[in-house]
Amino acid sequence: MSDSMLYNILHRSVNAMKNIPDTIRAARMRAGMTQQELGEKMGYEGASAPVAVRQWESGRRPVPLEKIRALAAALNLTFDDLIP
Repeated sequence: MSDSMLYNILHRSVNAMKNIPDTIRAARMRAGMTQQELGEKMGYEGASAPVAVRQWESGRRPVPLEKIRALAAALNLTFDDLIP
């Protein structure tokens, strides 16, 4: 694989990862859910529910791998919509 091909693949991956927080926020808002509601759908309770979602939407923390498919389903997204 050439250096330019590798660069293009890495560049697309980095850009896709940067867009995940925006995708989560936009889909949550389209679904009419609060951060609290989405967090609870994801199995978080009490004050930790909105904190987890806030961290995902800000990009401070990634969505735990074991929750990605559930998050996509909760937001009516496909896995590919969430992780392009």
